[in-house]
Amino acid sequence: MKIYSKSPAAVFASRHLVDRSRKLKSFFCCSSLFVAKFILANALCYLFLAAVAANAGGPLNVFANRAVVYRNTAFPLAWQLDPGVLGNYSNAQAAQIVSDAFAAWESIPTATPSFRRGADLPSEITTNNYKTYWDNFADGITPVVLDGDGAILDDLRGLGARNNVVGLAASAYFTSGPNAGFYAEGVVLINGFLSDKIPLQQYFGVVKHEIGHLIGLDHAQIGKSEGSDGDDANDAGVPLMFPITTSNFDFTADDVVAVSNLYPTAGFSSGRGSLRGTIRRRDGTLVRGANVVAINTANADERYSTVTDNFRNAPGFYELKGLPPGNYFVLTEPLVTRFTGGSGVGPYARNRGDLSFVNPVSFEYYSGANESHDHLADQPDNRIPVAVAANQVTANIDFLANDPPNQLLRYFADGAAAFVQLPLVGQSNTYNAAAVRFSPTRSGQLLWIRLFFNGGKNGIQGDGLMRFTVSRPTAANPSFPGDEMDRIEVPLQELTKGLSVPYELWVGDRNVTVAAGQDFWVSTEIIGDGAAQLLLDSGTASPFRNSVRSSAGVWSATEQVFQRPGNLMLSAAIGGEAQEFVPLTYVLEQNYPNPFVISENSGERETTIRFVLPQNARAEVAIFDRLGRQVQVLANEIFPQGYNLVFWDGRDENEVPLPSGIYFYRVRSGGFEQVRMLTLLK
Repeated sequence: MKIYSKSPAAVFASRHLVDRSRKLKSFFCCSSLFVAKFILANALCYLFLAAVAANAGGPLNVFANRAVVYRNTAFPLAWQLDPGVLGNYSNAQAAQIVSDAFAAWESIPTATPSFRRGADLPSEITTNNYKTYWDNFADGITPVVLDGDGAILDDLRGLGARNNVVGLAASAYFTSGPNAGFYAEGVVLINGFLSDKIPLQQYFGVVKHEIGHLIGLDHAQIGKSEGSDGDDANDAGVPLMFPITTSNFDFTADDVVAVSNLYPTAGFSSGRGSLRGTIRRRDGTLVRGANVVAINTANADERYSTVTDNFRNAPGFYELKGLPPGNYFVLTEPLVTRFTGGSGVGPYARNRGDLSFVNPVSFEYYSGANESHDHLADQPDNRIPVAVAANQVTANIDFLANDPPNQLLRYFADGAAAFVQLPLVGQSNTYNAAAVRFSPTRSGQLLWIRLFFNGGKNGIQGDGLMRFTVSRPTAANPSFPGDEMDRIEVPLQELTKGLSVPYELWVGDRNVTVAAGQDFWVSTEIIGDGAAQLLLDSGTASPFRNSVRSSAGVWSATEQVFQRPGNLMLSAAIGGEAQEFVPLTYVLEQNYPNPFVISENSGERETTIRFVLPQNARAEVAIFDRLGRQVQVLANEIFPQGYNLVFWDGRDENEVPLPSGIYFYRVRSGGFEQVRMLTLLK
């Protein structure tokens, strides 16, 4: 299985580097490895790829509303290899996988990047001399550093980073002068400390992915279920630039089109088309940072993605370019909440307070004339094909984002800690069903049921069914399920598994109504041959609302059966009530995170300041010290209606780091002015 971490080593912020007269900016991207200790005793280690947030299936960085790229004259881009070893692998072995990874990008016929191997660096790179090359983007060298024992990583990112970070990549671009918006050069680092855990083929995939970042590609969220479920057999359609590594190291259609849009050959655009549109909420605000995917109706593995507002100049707007002619289903979906910071997808995913996670869209297909904010009238799977013609733009593919549920019910803490396998064989009983009791405070129709399954190899087994049953409490004992309201059976092999993407069962078309103040139960059980491991939280959330049913048909509370019970990670949503439009007003929210810590061992490195404008307007965001002195103006520009944000990295207007302490931030727009306090720690 593949899991994620908020490891500080996996999160990096941008910094101004080198000569200020040229103003180079660099972004670091990393690959990390973690061990799934709490799921299976024999769980293997998998890789976690991270990158600074930018645009899914497209450019990693944007400057002046266009993608940052290398100039054509920069190719072939010369790279120079560290003459050291990659842990247990020789220099010759490392050189081969690096050469093969660069050659793979050259092999794409519709893209122009090319590379050549320059002379090896004069001596092995160690902690004693790596700073000669690291963060030095004015020496004409793009080094590939073989950090044989991981000591450089520990020095860069704090003690212990070598235990989970597999590699880093960066390219710096100019922010002023004639080369503004173009990359200067880059750097790649590979961690050899993990060579006893990672085969060469896996290193090849990591290096190939990092080269994608080196030349300006961001992550893509296509195949979020397949890429996160721990099943290698269905990874073929997951992009190379997916935020975590999978068993697929080949390019997908999305990878090819993404790099070809950045570096097109003369004939790439000829014979291809594009589609574009917007995503709008009921209150009129446009959705920023939502994932959009186009799926070829003739081949479901041919998928292309982008993120709304990926050039930060048109809120809620998306465009998918370079599509082969044909018919496509178009869907929008929220970003996976774990794809933030170092694993970010899109321009608004630096942390969970960023715009991609503020009132995010629900999953839904584009349904043409049937588009509606009503989540019952416009159900998620309602869809129509959209035609893309050669050399044409298919416009106005506009989503009316489904309203969020009227109430979301969940009684578990974030973060899986253990699992319960159904059927569960105990010392004295076999338990073949598990259930959760819900207490709605809103009446309405049940929209969906979500739960998490273990993503390990044995997370789901067999060819049986998973039965979901919605029940009223028993009359004799309302603490347990009673009369059945509805049941749905789903083949086990159709269930989505993994920590990052829950399985969601849509029931909005089944007219299951619940009433405020009246409990209902949702139970799961295995029918036929098979087993499934349902994830539990740490048990810190209370009260417990979970029960299990023995093979004799007797329900028992989990705290009476298990010595250390957890809460089943199962949730339910209620909808159906008309949602009123509430006019937007000026709002300045508390910064996130607060306090924020800047240190070598901190993954934050900046804080997010979020505010709401009722209409498009100029806004000034400024930082002040505790004596009221202005230390920096973060922004003074026209912002769009709705949520907006800026970031502060703890520096003054001259890029000088400020000391720990209390600071204030102020937003002024029109007649609105508000000040809030924040805390900076080092």
